Amino acid sequence: MYPDEREVSESTGGSTVLLLSFAMRQNMLWLTWLFLFLGLAKAQTPTPTTTYKIHAQKEQSSSNLPSTLFHLLPDQNLLVLIPQQHGSWTLKRITAWNTDKLKEETLSFTGNPLTAGESGLEDLIVNPAGRYAVIRIRSFGGNLYDGTIRNRTALIVLVDLQGFQVVSQRTTTDPLFAASEWSFAENGLLITAALVQRSTVPAQLKHPWEYTSITDVYQAAALTLPGWAPSMTCHYERVIHPAGATSQSTSHVVKENDECSPLIAAANVRSAENLPGGQFPSLRYADLGRPCQFAAEAPLGKFGLYECRTGNGYFDDMIVTTKTRDLVVLSLPDGKRVLTVPLPHNTKPVPALLASADDHTWLLVLRDGVNLSAYRIP
Repeated sequence: MYPDEREVSESTGGSTVLLLSFAMRQNMLWLTWLFLFLGLAKAQTPTPTTTYKIHAQKEQSSSNLPSTLFHLLPDQNLLVLIPQQHGSWTLKRITAWNTDKLKEETLSFTGNPLTAGESGLEDLIVNPAGRYAVIRIRSFGGNLYDGTIRNRTALIVLVDLQGFQVVSQRTTTDPLFAASEWSFAENGLLITAALVQRSTVPAQLKHPWEYTSITDVYQAAALTLPGWAPSMTCHYERVIHPAGATSQSTSHVVKENDECSPLIAAANVRSAENLPGGQFPSLRYADLGRPCQFAAEAPLGKFGLYECRTGNGYFDDMIVTTKTRDLVVLSLPDGKRVLTVPLPHNTKPVPALLASADDHTWLLVLRDGVNLSAYRIP
């Protein structure tokens, strides 16, 4: 018997009162710890420095609908590409986002909505001078390993960022637009490379992993804006051999025509296999936040952004459970955690980036495609 119990029993003379009193004390202690925990948890959730709701329809929740794109311009202004219903899109430019003079500009355009069995991808790139933004909305179907070119279509929209207006819009099945990887070179040329034909040995496969070799034929070009004229073109072939029991997978270019040399030089890459080239994000601090995934380095170079998740995967990660999911900002190069923003416990993308304004680094988070939160990092 606890001392408190003996005191209550002697003063009340009843064991029933003794048990109730002890239970009440235990409950009060438990509630005290609960309130402390909730208060601590609330204190650990940071409050945004500023918030803003973009004037657009909330991002639609659909398994085959592309997600919102979030892009930081060289002048630290923002581009937000938001998918809408029935093939419609809204492009927003947001300036002075860290002040009470925030300005929102809007462009809208419409493409073809996805049909049953189709999937969609979108990308948004800006040329090095910051003059043009290129938006590409792709739809595709088919099987990558069926020995034929997949059925692909792309909506291409060119935006003049000086006047914030659409310069041109086209829908095309040209593989250089609809089936390519592309990137701007430092000289402003848009370098694009597309797989146009695939053959396998053996020719007929029951399973994708049964091939002994794959031969891919590529077409590449350098495009000039705003007219989209190809200034250089070339073709090359690449052979892939799968990994064996004692060997790794290998890939090498076996044939390229004479026109590839100037295109390789323009893209500033070592060989046709490295096309389209382009600027890749620095990965100097990619391992600093492990097991978190490195997302970006701040423009001023003092901070790194990581997305962290804990949970479990089952059946080769076909089923994933999430216990915690956070955006984490670490100081560089010491890796000290300076900001943690919790995210919903699901797999829905939440665009985020690091920007610079007022001699500070900011974490910008875009929820549901329209809710912008800005956190100033001390």
